[in-house]
Amino acid sequence: MTGLSLAFVIGCGEASDRPETYPVSGTVAYNGDPVEGASVAFWKEGAARAATGVTNAEGKFQLSMYELNDGAIQGSQIVTVSKLQGGAAATTQMSTETMNDASAMAEMMAAAGSDGPKASKSLLPEKYSSQTTSPLKETVAAGGENTFVLQLTD
Repeated sequence: MTGLSLAFVIGCGEASDRPETYPVSGTVAYNGDPVEGASVAFWKEGAARAATGVTNAEGKFQLSMYELNDGAIQGSQIVTVSKLQGGAAATTQMSTETMNDASAMAEMMAAAGSDGPKASKSLLPEKYSSQTTSPLKETVAAGGENTFVLQLTD
C-alpha cells in the first residue's frame, strides 16, 4: 500500500505541459576573443519560446527556458547571438554566481531594460542575431553533455 500511496503523491504533483529540458552551457567567442554580455538563444522549431542566456566575462553562458538554468528542449536548434552597445546588460559583470542566482539575473535584466529608447549598435555581425540568417545550428541531446563552443567571425 505504501508504494501505491507514494506513486499517487508523486503522480499528483503540479501538472505541466512543458516539454522536458536538458542543461545547456557553452562559450561565445568573436574572432577568437570571449564575448561578455551577449544574449544567446536556442530556437527549436515549433517550440513556444527560445531557451536564452547571457555570457559572462569569460564568454560562458547557461540556458534557461522555463526556470533558471533548466536548459533547452531536445533536438536541432537555430542559435542566435547578439550584443548591443550601450545597454546595461552589455556592461554588467556576469559571474558564474550571477548565472546561478535568479534574483541577480532578474535585477540585471531589469537594469538592461531601464536604458529607455536609446539607439543601439550591434557589436557582433548582424547575421548572428536573426533566426533566418544565423549560420549557427546545434543539437541538444537528452542525457548528453550539451556544452557548445560558438565561434563568431566577420
